Amino acid sequence: MNLNKRVITLIIPVIIAIYGIGTYLIYKGQVQDLVHSEQQQLERNMSELAIVYANRIRFIDSYLYALSQSNSIHNYFEDRSDQYREVALAESLEDALDQLKPTDAQFASFALLSSKLEVQLYYENSLDPFAEISLNQTDFVRSQIQSGHIQATQYIETKANTYNALLVKYKLLDTRTLTIPLKHHLKNTIAIVVSIDANIFYRQKTYIEQYSNAKITLSTNPIEKRTPFSMSSKLAPQLYASISANGDFLVDKKNQLLFSLASTFLAMTLGSTILLIVLIQRFLISPITRLDRELEKIDSTENSNITYLSTNDEIGRLSRKFHHLYKEISDNYLITKKVSEEDQLTKLPNRYKFNQRISHLLSSHRLDSHELAIIYIDLDNFKYINDKFGHSTGDAMLCAFSDQLSLLITEHDRTHGSSSLFSRLSGDEFAIVLLNDQIHHDHAQIISMHVLSLFKDGFTFEQGTFPVSSSIGIAKYPQDGHSVDDLTSHADAAMYQSKQNGKNQYSYYSKELDKKVQRHRSIEKELRNTHFSNEFFLVFMPIISAKSHSLVGVEVLLRWISPELGFIGPDEFIPIAEQNGLYDKVDRWVIEQTFIQYAELTALIGSNIQVSLNLSSAQLGSNELSDFIIELTDKYKIPPEKIEFEITETFEGNHTQDALLTTLNQHGFQLALDDFGSGFTSITQLVQHPVHKIKFDRWFLKTLVDSNKQQVIKPLIELCHAQDMAVTAEGIEDESMVAWLNEYGCDYYQGYHFGKPMNLSELVNWHKEFQSEYEK
Repeated sequence: MNLNKRVITLIIPVIIAIYGIGTYLIYKGQVQDLVHSEQQQLERNMSELAIVYANRIRFIDSYLYALSQSNSIHNYFEDRSDQYREVALAESLEDALDQLKPTDAQFASFALLSSKLEVQLYYENSLDPFAEISLNQTDFVRSQIQSGHIQATQYIETKANTYNALLVKYKLLDTRTLTIPLKHHLKNTIAIVVSIDANIFYRQKTYIEQYSNAKITLSTNPIEKRTPFSMSSKLAPQLYASISANGDFLVDKKNQLLFSLASTFLAMTLGSTILLIVLIQRFLISPITRLDRELEKIDSTENSNITYLSTNDEIGRLSRKFHHLYKEISDNYLITKKVSEEDQLTKLPNRYKFNQRISHLLSSHRLDSHELAIIYIDLDNFKYINDKFGHSTGDAMLCAFSDQLSLLITEHDRTHGSSSLFSRLSGDEFAIVLLNDQIHHDHAQIISMHVLSLFKDGFTFEQGTFPVSSSIGIAKYPQDGHSVDDLTSHADAAMYQSKQNGKNQYSYYSKELDKKVQRHRSIEKELRNTHFSNEFFLVFMPIISAKSHSLVGVEVLLRWISPELGFIGPDEFIPIAEQNGLYDKVDRWVIEQTFIQYAELTALIGSNIQVSLNLSSAQLGSNELSDFIIELTDKYKIPPEKIEFEITETFEGNHTQDALLTTLNQHGFQLALDDFGSGFTSITQLVQHPVHKIKFDRWFLKTLVDSNKQQVIKPLIELCHAQDMAVTAEGIEDESMVAWLNEYGCDYYQGYHFGKPMNLSELVNWHKEFQSEYEK
């Protein structure tokens, strides 16, 4: 990411964050102010509603009082014999109603109702000569009289041409005295009912409801304040106008506020960003960019150094520092380059230079008419030289080999017109990159044979002749790979094939070898990723006593069935596990699973059974192994004397491994030396190691039988017995082997003649058959 983009990616988020936080805080404050303002506005509207209602109440009260005290009313009730009294009263009412101003009431009515609520007189200021009192009014009067009220006022909403709501008030008068009657003397009463329009109150109420998107209710009690917009306004004694708005009516105003603030935010963000970018570009980035271009010219060798600026600002000081720094870098570059590409011991090109050379050749067009081969060389037994004669001798040998082979390769290139690079990759591993235009001649084979000739009778240099040989692997382009890694790894694989074939020879990479390599890698991958309990399982191979001819023990063996690779034999995956440091997991899993199954095994076979376990030679240097075994012994209540650990005869005994074996021996575990006769264990080592049993290798015994030298086994058995060591013969396949081994005093037998490795259930069935056949 260049500086321009980096500045933008840094500035824009900061500006957005600052303005965004500011805008958000302003928005929250404005919303709070808006809510408070609207709350106050609603309170004012409700107060105005109460004032309007109070004005209407005062008007209707005064209007009713004036009518009830008028002479026309008194004459109407006092002179009942006057047949024109109703006409006189109607004319008087008409005059009174006509005198009302539009601001007082657009509609007014007057009614006289008998005690039975029969209409005796009704008049309203409308153009309808046949108008009648509304049912709402008569129902209201009836309900109030039945409730025992002498007078009452009611707000009624209705739909009419001239009004939307009425304010109705009635008062009972005694027809004899024209005064308010007592509650228990209502027989000779008349109800004076007056109504006026409540349009002003209705319009104010409707306006508030539409504004707040909530209904106003009239009730005798105020409501609880559940929201900021829940409030009640007292209209009259025991009459409240109440509203409970949830704030939805503010959504549009909030959105307008949000839009306004968002527009301001975007404008300020855009303006500030552009301004800052222009300023930073002008005064900061441009000088740095100029300096960067000068450095690019140096990298492309257009310039030898950057311009020496005399300005006193940061860029000037930086350019001067770069000038001095690059001069020092230039002076040290050749030295550093040489060190980075050269092996310090042999002065040969190192792995980096080797890979660089191959990459260059692969990217060029020379391979269309040239042969490219990788020759991978490993010195056999070089570790032995280092350990026995010291690292100084080993280093001298590497230098001598490098010199001799360099001369050989130089001569070959001069003679055949080839181009080669001889490199030391690491330790005792070397490689040659060979490029030759004579594609019909196998120059890789020629050079490989020259290399092997250096080790015909060991390797000789000024310090003497040493038992060292070489194993060589060859990979060619394009048939064996198209990349540096492929060609190198394939040549390395071919080299290991030479080692397996007996060392001091060369091998070509092939598809068959590739299959072995891929198989090796697949097994290693599965070992790293597998869940042991899902794929691994234990089998048990019987161990028979030579004296009692009975089952006295079993050897625990590991089997693996992979869902991906199928059955994988221990001779295949155990070396891979040891080479890659994975056998610790395998060993620990086998030991713990054996201890877990020990109780079931002894319950089915017998408590005197001894269980033998193999320890990987790679594990014998682990100081934690004995602690792990002892911990599991305590956990699963295992008697140590019933557990025997087998170690391979080819292990190299040292202080750490002897200490491990001594610890196991001190805790009561039995130790056995496995595969005796397949390695090079000396008699001294046989006596020194704290083992209780020797197991003769099956191939060792077979060799004695094939060469008719069975008698060799007798002194070995006697030596073991003299050291209190028992002897087990492995690979027993027929009764004849049992006979001659029994003659020489062998203690235990193990082999397919008695029983193959079996799972626990198979072992139980085999044991029953074996007892019936041999233990009669």
